Amino acid sequence: MSLDPATDNAFRDAVRRVHKMRTQRNIAKRVGVRHETLNRFLKGKQALSPKSLAALRRALDDIDRETAEAFSAVTHSPHISDREVKERVVVVERVDGRLRNEMTELRQLIENRATENRQKEAPDGS
Repeated sequence: MSLDPATDNAFRDAVRRVHKMRTQRNIAKRVGVRHETLNRFLKGKQALSPKSLAALRRALDDIDRETAEAFSAVTHSPHISDREVKERVVVVERVDGRLRNEMTELRQLIENRATENRQKEAPDGS
Protein backbone atom coordinates (compact mmCIF):
# COMPACT_ATOMS: atom_id res chain seq x y z
CA MET A 1 0.00 0.00 0.00
CA SER A 2 1.42 3.36 -0.95
CA LEU A 3 0.89 6.34 1.29
CA ASP A 4 0.23 9.69 -0.30
CA PRO A 5 1.40 12.46 2.06
CA ALA A 6 -1.43 14.70 0.87
CA THR A 7 -4.23 12.26 1.67
CA ASP A 8 -2.94 9.80 4.28
CA ASN A 9 -2.39 12.06 7.27
CA ALA A 10 -5.46 10.60 8.98
CA PHE A 11 -4.13 7.06 8.61
CA ARG A 12 -0.66 7.94 9.90
CA ASP A 13 -2.19 9.92 12.76
CA ALA A 14 -4.40 6.97 13.69
CA VAL A 15 -1.43 4.61 13.78
CA ARG A 16 0.55 7.06 15.93
CA ARG A 17 -2.37 7.55 18.36
CA VAL A 18 -2.90 3.81 18.72
CA HIS A 19 0.80 3.18 19.28
CA LYS A 20 0.97 5.89 21.94
CA MET A 21 -2.15 4.58 23.72
CA ARG A 22 -0.62 1.14 24.09
CA THR A 23 2.60 2.03 25.91
CA GLN A 24 3.05 0.92 29.51
CA ARG A 25 3.64 4.55 30.49
CA ASN A 26 0.32 5.65 29.04
CA ILE A 27 -1.58 2.72 30.52
CA ALA A 28 0.01 3.34 33.93
CA LYS A 29 -0.91 7.02 33.73
CA ARG A 30 -4.53 6.11 32.98
CA VAL A 31 -4.56 3.68 35.90
CA GLY A 32 -2.98 6.18 38.28
CA VAL A 33 0.16 4.19 39.05
CA ARG A 34 3.80 4.67 38.12
CA HIS A 35 4.91 2.85 34.98
CA GLU A 36 7.50 1.00 37.07
CA THR A 37 4.67 -0.32 39.26
CA LEU A 38 2.73 -1.54 36.22
CA ASN A 39 5.87 -3.16 34.83
CA ARG A 40 6.53 -5.00 38.10
CA PHE A 41 2.88 -6.10 38.18
CA LEU A 42 3.06 -7.43 34.62
CA LYS A 43 6.23 -9.35 35.53
CA GLY A 44 4.51 -10.83 38.61
CA LYS A 45 6.78 -9.06 41.06
CA GLN A 46 4.20 -6.76 42.64
CA ALA A 47 0.49 -6.82 43.37
CA LEU A 48 -1.95 -4.08 42.45
CA SER A 49 -4.71 -2.98 44.76
CA PRO A 50 -8.27 -3.97 43.83
CA LYS A 51 -8.88 -0.31 42.97
CA SER A 52 -5.89 -0.26 40.60
CA LEU A 53 -6.93 -3.58 39.03
CA ALA A 54 -10.38 -2.16 38.31
CA ALA A 55 -8.78 0.99 36.88
CA LEU A 56 -6.53 -1.17 34.70
CA ARG A 57 -9.51 -3.08 33.32
CA ARG A 58 -11.28 0.23 32.55
CA ALA A 59 -8.13 1.62 30.91
CA LEU A 60 -7.81 -1.41 28.63
CA ASP A 61 -11.49 -1.15 27.68
CA ASP A 62 -11.04 2.56 26.96
CA ILE A 63 -8.02 1.82 24.78
CA ASP A 64 -10.07 -0.71 22.80
CA ARG A 65 -12.76 1.91 22.20
CA GLU A 66 -10.28 4.68 21.36
CA THR A 67 -8.43 2.40 18.94
CA ALA A 68 -11.66 1.75 17.07
CA GLU A 69 -12.41 5.49 17.02
CA ALA A 70 -8.92 6.36 15.76
CA PHE A 71 -9.19 4.01 12.80
CA SER A 72 -12.79 4.93 12.01
CA ALA A 73 -11.66 8.51 11.38
CA VAL A 74 -9.49 7.26 8.51
CA THR A 75 -12.48 6.28 6.38
CA HIS A 76 -13.88 9.82 6.38
CA SER A 77 -11.21 11.18 4.03
CA PRO A 78 -12.87 12.59 0.88
CA HIS A 79 -9.84 11.74 -1.29
CA ILE A 80 -9.76 7.99 -0.69
CA SER A 81 -10.22 5.61 -3.63
CA ASP A 82 -11.98 2.24 -3.46
CA ARG A 83 -8.63 0.49 -3.87
CA GLU A 84 -7.17 2.45 -0.95
CA VAL A 85 -10.20 1.61 1.17
CA LYS A 86 -9.68 -2.11 0.50
CA GLU A 87 -5.97 -1.85 1.25
CA ARG A 88 -6.65 -0.02 4.49
CA VAL A 89 -9.23 -2.61 5.51
CA VAL A 90 -6.54 -5.28 5.24
CA VAL A 91 -4.11 -3.23 7.33
CA VAL A 92 -6.71 -2.31 9.95
CA GLU A 93 -7.88 -5.93 10.22
CA ARG A 94 -4.29 -7.05 10.74
CA VAL A 95 -3.69 -4.36 13.39
CA ASP A 96 -7.05 -5.14 14.99
CA GLY A 97 -6.16 -8.83 15.24
CA ARG A 98 -2.82 -8.05 16.85
CA LEU A 99 -4.38 -5.58 19.28
CA ARG A 100 -7.15 -8.01 20.22
CA ASN A 101 -4.58 -10.73 20.89
CA GLU A 102 -2.51 -8.35 22.99
CA MET A 103 -5.55 -7.15 24.92
CA THR A 104 -6.64 -10.75 25.55
CA GLU A 105 -3.19 -11.60 26.84
CA LEU A 106 -3.11 -8.51 29.07
CA ARG A 107 -6.56 -9.23 30.47
CA GLN A 108 -5.58 -12.85 31.15
CA LEU A 109 -2.40 -11.66 32.84
CA ILE A 110 -4.42 -9.29 35.03
CA GLU A 111 -6.76 -12.09 36.04
CA ASN A 112 -3.88 -14.48 36.73
CA ARG A 113 -2.09 -11.88 38.86
CA ALA A 114 -5.27 -11.08 40.77
CA THR A 115 -5.83 -14.80 41.45
CA GLU A 116 -2.22 -15.23 42.60
CA ASN A 117 -2.55 -12.23 44.90
CA ARG A 118 -5.79 -13.54 46.42
CA GLN A 119 -4.14 -16.91 47.01
CA LYS A 120 -1.13 -15.29 48.67
CA GLU A 121 -3.38 -13.21 50.92
CA ALA A 122 -5.70 -16.10 51.86
CA PRO A 123 -4.98 -17.87 55.16
CA ASP A 124 -3.47 -21.35 54.78
CA GLY A 125 -5.99 -24.09 54.19
CA SER A 126 -8.52 -21.88 52.37
